[in-house]
Amino acid sequence: MKHDRIQDFRTQTSDLVEAAYLAGSSPFVTNVDIKHMHCYLLGAFDQVNPLVQTVQDYINGRASEYKYSPLEMYYNYYQPETIGEALGVVVEEEDDVLTRSPFNAPPPPPWDGRPVLKQWEKSKKQESQQLKKPSQEKTTSKGSGQLYYGPVGEEFGARTYKRLIRAADSIQEKGYEPATENSFLKGCILSAGSEQRVWIIHSKHRLAALAALEYKTIPVLFGRKNFPVIIRREEVASWPLVRRRLYTKEQALKVFDRFFTEELSITSIH
Repeated sequence: MKHDRIQDFRTQTSDLVEAAYLAGSSPFVTNVDIKHMHCYLLGAFDQVNPLVQTVQDYINGRASEYKYSPLEMYYNYYQPETIGEALGVVVEEEDDVLTRSPFNAPPPPPWDGRPVLKQWEKSKKQESQQLKKPSQEKTTSKGSGQLYYGPVGEEFGARTYKRLIRAADSIQEKGYEPATENSFLKGCILSAGSEQRVWIIHSKHRLAALAALEYKTIPVLFGRKNFPVIIRREEVASWPLVRRRLYTKEQALKVFDRFFTEELSITSIH
């Protein structure tokens, strides 16, 4: 199936919602202030983000490897026991989903329309077994882990560190001028009244490197498969995982509002 041509509004408008209207049903690119860009479960890409801290320490000669890096300290420090804790929402004990361990798979956001229910059900047995173990008995293989929180295996941590460093080295050497669809950061617009934030779906390592290297605005591609261009707060009752009752409206709004209140699941570890 042929893709629609990507509309480029980088020199036309800095208003994200206007760009979405101008693009119609076509994908589009526009520049976004990095202060308004967030990663689900990792928060803003600012000075307290562990990925950004790690790249900064590498650039300044303080983190030449994963061991003792801000990333390793973060994974050792931040290890939520349940999906609800990772999301920062209040969960009732009888909640069958949000009381599960987040160890095997990160929870999808409440507006996620992808077919996640089947995937969750497949891993339900494994996750339930994990929940029965006290936290000190949680075990990881060397290569296992999630980008968003610990615990992680040593190989996973080292691999994540290397991806960050490769991204930083490449940008320092060549700059960052994306020209093809796959080279752009991809995002969705989160809209609450007159305010907008951008949820970055992919390329968190690259974004962390750009933030550490003090880029102020970054071109982002909107309107590609699986996600809507704009996710509106007032439409919470229609978000797919609210409709499926995996989240209550109150829980879903708590997750959404963290993009606007700067309330993060992470804290500085320096």
